[in-house]
Amino acid sequence: MALLGIPLLAVVSISPDGVELAAIAVCAIFVAGLLFLIATPSITLLASPPGFISTLAKHADHIGLWVLPVAVVAWFAVANPGLRAVLLTAMVVELAWYLRRRHVFHRRRLRPLGGRDFAALEGQAEGNIKAFARKHRIGELVFAEKTVSWHGCTKESAACPGYFYVTGLGINTPPCCREHLGALCLLVAEYLSEEGIVHWMDGGTLLGAVREGGDILAWEDDVDIAFVLEEEQLWDGLVAGLGRRLAGEGLLMTTTRSHGLICVFNEAPRPWPLSYERNRLRGEVRVDLVLYRVASSNGQSVVERMSPKGALERTESGGYGLPRDVVLPPSTVTFLGKEVSAPRDADAYLRHIYGDYAKTRYTYMDAQQVKRRPPIEADRG
Repeated sequence: MALLGIPLLAVVSISPDGVELAAIAVCAIFVAGLLFLIATPSITLLASPPGFISTLAKHADHIGLWVLPVAVVAWFAVANPGLRAVLLTAMVVELAWYLRRRHVFHRRRLRPLGGRDFAALEGQAEGNIKAFARKHRIGELVFAEKTVSWHGCTKESAACPGYFYVTGLGINTPPCCREHLGALCLLVAEYLSEEGIVHWMDGGTLLGAVREGGDILAWEDDVDIAFVLEEEQLWDGLVAGLGRRLAGEGLLMTTTRSHGLICVFNEAPRPWPLSYERNRLRGEVRVDLVLYRVASSNGQSVVERMSPKGALERTESGGYGLPRDVVLPPSTVTFLGKEVSAPRDADAYLRHIYGDYAKTRYTYMDAQQVKRRPPIEADRG
């Protein structure tokens, strides 16, 4: 925000009459308010955001246009050329954002809801799905006489606000997003296998494969794959090779070497500054590739990662790990009809992370939403 605000304030301060403090103050307040409004979708990803933040985030597609009356008042109240340029530019950008969101929404595809997805929705809506959709502005729902369909996302459109729907409303991840998650997982796993990189399904992805009979969890928000690099394999080589494969598929990849994290998104990369557009959305379809390393901790050979995961124990080096013989050498598990790499002892692995993983826990939902989860979910355990 500071990097953007400084040049804007410099533009506003340029005036034939010298520095205009009123124009600078109005510009600062306007820009800060606008940035806050368009950041509300990202803020909702934090733990327990204030209720008004969630309310604002529901209007993410057009919330920037809400400051138009303020811009008009400021335009006539302070006759500063620099300030007017900032106001006009901001409103043009927000209008373009709104029109583009409307355009890409039409690229979505209808998918009838049934089974567990419909049951979870009906349970949280307490039988009145139309009222539930209006209250929470679930624009993806389409109603016909006897069917309820989901206006599903594609790579060309924005992802559904899946995280918000799962954590905020307690319904399942949209079926379109789960399909994209599965396809991304298999694509990345295939590349790792071809390159001989030791890897395995991790976290909730492995949990779905083991407990859900090879399926993806109905409330999954991302896909987790762990990997280990041998001495002759370098981080830079993996990033470059995977990047080329994903570029050929028209997919976006980001890396954070300090955390040993590679993220693959079901969306096309865009040039700067349009690449920041995705930060305004309430949802994404993503594969997280997390680097583990073989180490020694308390006299035991372990595999460890830099960031915490479930109930993984701290290691001597400050990471989080579990015994090496639980993981390596990897075995296989059926996932979405394919044989994919899994920890050597998947049962022990899941117990290290989740404890009694056979029991379903909706850890991302508040207690009231969990109570309304329909019996069909509880019965599957």
